[in-house]
Amino acid sequence: MKLKAVRSLWNGAKEVGTVIKSAYRKASNKTLELKRLQAKNYVATIPDETWNKISKRVFEQKGEPKSVFLEKLHKVKQGYDECGITMPKDVLEAYYQVEHKATVFADRMMLAKSKGKTPQNYWNYGTRFRENNKEAIEKLEGFLKEQQDNSLARWHEAAYSQPYDEAAIKKAQKTFDMINNNRIDFNCVPYNELYNAKIGEVAPEIIQKGQTFYHGTTHQRAIRKNGFHLIPKKGQALMSARELGQGVYLTPDRKVSSRYAGLFGGIVHTKVDTQKVAVVNNNQISDISSTLAKNLSSDRLSEPATMELVLKELFQRNGYNAAYTKEALGSGLFAQNKLVDALAGGKQSQLVVFNPKDITILEKSLKDRFVNQKLQIETVLRAPIRYIEGIKSQIKG
Repeated sequence: MKLKAVRSLWNGAKEVGTVIKSAYRKASNKTLELKRLQAKNYVATIPDETWNKISKRVFEQKGEPKSVFLEKLHKVKQGYDECGITMPKDVLEAYYQVEHKATVFADRMMLAKSKGKTPQNYWNYGTRFRENNKEAIEKLEGFLKEQQDNSLARWHEAAYSQPYDEAAIKKAQKTFDMINNNRIDFNCVPYNELYNAKIGEVAPEIIQKGQTFYHGTTHQRAIRKNGFHLIPKKGQALMSARELGQGVYLTPDRKVSSRYAGLFGGIVHTKVDTQKVAVVNNNQISDISSTLAKNLSSDRLSEPATMELVLKELFQRNGYNAAYTKEALGSGLFAQNKLVDALAGGKQSQLVVFNPKDITILEKSLKDRFVNQKLQIETVLRAPIRYIEGIKSQIKG
């Protein structure tokens, strides 16, 4: 069964390679130039309000709470205080325990997110949070339910009392509305309400000022002479958009760059002016894709040149001059992120720089050249083994 799966994956990879080669042959400079012009014109027509709507959905915004769940908890406490409802000591202790645990969880998730990690089994976070804090949640839940019933009873009592007391009715109505408007369903807390899952800035220890980044290529001489450009290869330009949009793709891992250099290429050493770097994981890139599909023309986004330009514009509008990913992005058969990581000899960490002017090409020492060549030879020799390892990881996954 496993052998059959390996053959299927191998045949699928060969078919993809054939399609790419065919697209490459058919591509013409004029066609690609026209597509890039169309992409530029389309992006220019997208209104600011649409960009803002998309940005608020996928990027962290200034002043946002650590989590929606914590914000809901705080509104409950604030509302009860304003209405003069005092929580008993045991209920108050339960409230602060839940608040503390929710804060710790949000902080840990935000730290992991800033390092580029993709949450695992995230759909179960709400259920697990309830199970881990069952006693405190049930104590708080019971009190809130009791107050909800009491507020309804007080409202009925005030509304039908004689003589008519307008002030009492308004007070009862205010309490009733506050409790109903700030209800929390502890049985169904969405995972993304327990922390801010949106794209934010990378942790300072992951991308450091003055750090060296690498670019594996078979066009080393041309890059050293003319600098980097944003235009992808013909076949790539027609087949699919690059994960993080139009930009120069570098890596902090020299081993990863050696895969792209091959045996006869080279590894370009660079420094980047990392003004503000976004960090993106697999869940977030999926969220970007679905959000763009809901707000922009799907026909336009199917064009790789348009999708790349939209992504670049989106990051830059949110103040980022580069974006980092800890591992290969994508899911499904043809994304094969596990396979890509295996072929790269590890997690395919990438830094995408949206403006080539932010990149400085460095001179390489004799030692650097020797280390690069040795690494390239080792990478080429180990490629078949890594491909098999990658296929195995796909089957297991």
